[in-house]
Amino acid sequence: MGPREQLQRARVALTRPLPEAGRLAEDVWARRHRMLSLFAAAQGVLLTAAAQVTATASPATYVLLAIVISLVVLGLLRPAPRGLRAGAVGMALVASTTSVMLLTDGSGTGHLHLFAMLSLVAIYQDWRPLPAAFGAAALCHFVIGYAPGALPGFAAGGQPSAWSSGHLAALVAAAFVNLLAWQLGERRDDRVEHVLDATADGMHGVDVDGRITFVNAALARMLDTSPEAMIGRHHHEALGHIEDEEGSCRLCTTVQAGRRGHGVNARLALRPRRAVPRSEASRGDVVGAHHPDGEDEHELPVECAATLLWKNRAVAGAVVTIRDMRERHRLARQALHDPLTGLANRTLLRSHLEHALAALDRHRQTTALLFCDLDGFKEVNDRLGHSAGDALLVAMANRLQTAVRGHDTVSRFGGDEFVILCTDLDSVRDVTVIAERLAETMREPIVFDGERVHVSVSIGVSVFDHPDVAVDTLLEEADLAMYRAKEQGRNRVEFYSAALREQASQRARVESELADALERGEFEIYYQPRVRLANEAVDGVEALVRWHHPSRGILTPSDFLETAEESGLMPELGGWALEQAACQVTRWREEHPSAKDLSLTVNVSLAQLRDVDTVERIAGVLEATGLPPEALCLDIAELALVDDTPTTIQTLHDLKNLGIRLAVDGFGTGWSPLSYLSRVPVDILNIDRRFISHLDAPGDNQAVVTAAMSLARSLGLEVVAHGVERDAQATALRALGYERAQGYRFHEPIPATEVTSLLEARSNALAANLSPSDHATAPPL
Repeated sequence: MGPREQLQRARVALTRPLPEAGRLAEDVWARRHRMLSLFAAAQGVLLTAAAQVTATASPATYVLLAIVISLVVLGLLRPAPRGLRAGAVGMALVASTTSVMLLTDGSGTGHLHLFAMLSLVAIYQDWRPLPAAFGAAALCHFVIGYAPGALPGFAAGGQPSAWSSGHLAALVAAAFVNLLAWQLGERRDDRVEHVLDATADGMHGVDVDGRITFVNAALARMLDTSPEAMIGRHHHEALGHIEDEEGSCRLCTTVQAGRRGHGVNARLALRPRRAVPRSEASRGDVVGAHHPDGEDEHELPVECAATLLWKNRAVAGAVVTIRDMRERHRLARQALHDPLTGLANRTLLRSHLEHALAALDRHRQTTALLFCDLDGFKEVNDRLGHSAGDALLVAMANRLQTAVRGHDTVSRFGGDEFVILCTDLDSVRDVTVIAERLAETMREPIVFDGERVHVSVSIGVSVFDHPDVAVDTLLEEADLAMYRAKEQGRNRVEFYSAALREQASQRARVESELADALERGEFEIYYQPRVRLANEAVDGVEALVRWHHPSRGILTPSDFLETAEESGLMPELGGWALEQAACQVTRWREEHPSAKDLSLTVNVSLAQLRDVDTVERIAGVLEATGLPPEALCLDIAELALVDDTPTTIQTLHDLKNLGIRLAVDGFGTGWSPLSYLSRVPVDILNIDRRFISHLDAPGDNQAVVTAAMSLARSLGLEVVAHGVERDAQATALRALGYERAQGYRFHEPIPATEVTSLLEARSNALAANLSPSDHATAPPL
């Protein structure tokens, strides 16, 4: 350890027992320093003048005056540190009291030096001037006391040395007691100050004039300043209030009025010296304000409370507590707003809806709730990824906000669902205008990474003009109307009606009954034969599920399959149908010669294709039943071709690799999937019945059917016509080159027992060795 480090350690050890120095605010210290400097200089000048008047002045008197003036000038030098300037003035003060000794021949020394030292400690609240003052006092006692011609007062009792030493010891003891009392008081103050600084809330004290007397660290951090810069200033000026001026003035009024027990609570906005970054303001951490001078700054939202301080039954000031509300505002915003879009969430929507219902009790105006669901969002999300999906939701949220009025509430209800509350409407027509504007706005395409994405919206509207309705009921009504818009083809607006609730109730009953219908054995497989148009011989059957409902009779798939799909029962029901049909067709192939090449067609839902276990489940059914893979054809809805997610595409290829044939059901009626045919391994196109139904009538249907056949041939695909009901339609199909067809013209869906009878009749006819010409007259299957 070097000499410098040793000296530093010694200095720390010596000053550790002493109270902390230099803690006064700069402006307070400067005022006290100037006062003491002027006092020392004035005392020196006045005592010198008194010596001249009494004719007791000596050269030493003028030397002391020069010393005092020089020390005062040194103490007033600005660049010098506090300790040096205070020490100089302390020496000047002791030197000026020495003039009293010279003036009174030593008899007037009394406790002037002690007074000087106590004044230094009390005024500066600093121990550093004491060594300089103590040195000046020692010089007075020892140098002047032992000089030739010592002053009579120093020689009292004939022992100047003992007298001077005792007097000096008394000075040292008095100074030590003073320092000890200061140290104890400072420790108490330190404890209080540490508690104040450890408090998260900002605190400051004010006197009766509203000037700040103390500031804790939390408030200084809030305002990005120091406590010293605030002490002594008026609190209104130091805190920079620009909002709730009335609340700020009420603090001063209350303090000055001095009404006992009357506290103050006010909401204030503090303006920090450093402007809050706009990045923080955009997150909702702060609130913005416009200043009179036109500058755009940001404020700190706070809550303010004041407790009055009393002294001698009069108000002496107040302690003001300031709580930073940014975190509470942020948490409140998180609790009431959607984190992705920034829109109101369900909680805030319900609150606004409750207020709107309450207002209807006073103002009979029309209010509407619009339930919006994005069409095709899942496909975009699956195809482009979740980040693109989030960006799409944000873009749609912005569009919704721009399409409605400023006081309407736009909320994100969940997923791709948005709910809009429109109040103060004059009529239902206003609702229609807003809904149509929303639909038109949302239809505009959005570009993501160079790809144009089209997303429309289905809107359900619930209109009400009386408060006697529950919030949940309104939301349910708007949801039912939106569901109806989806059923009617999407991208449309539907208004709620009582009939929609009945349909919803019916759907809920069906869903509830479906859950147990499979276990109760209420489902049965019907089979609709498919024929070759050349001789109307059966070469395959399509498995169709029928539900033997206990009270409603036999239900077709149109009565329950959509509900099964929505409730998640489709994979289980579809798996059961495939297993039952595969077992039945395998028996027919084994037991009837006419059915040895019979194929099975089974409909597969989109939910099954998205299920990663579908391929394994179908492969297990084929293995368990013994049905050859090439004898199985899976009908896929045209929408599945658009749902080209990795899982769906991979499932289709894995099924194709098993040897299973794939058909597109209802071709030409959906999402124009021509561009998708090259992505999926399709074998068959099923022409929808709506094109076949008018094939024998004048019109463009024949051209459509002809174009479908040409497309299929160019792609190497087979074509099957569905929904053939009349002889003329069958004749037209044969003329166009169609080879296979299906419809009521040949066979309607029938139970397995009836199919068995047909197969037996056909097998018996073949066994009778009918001639080829008689084959056509054999009972068709």
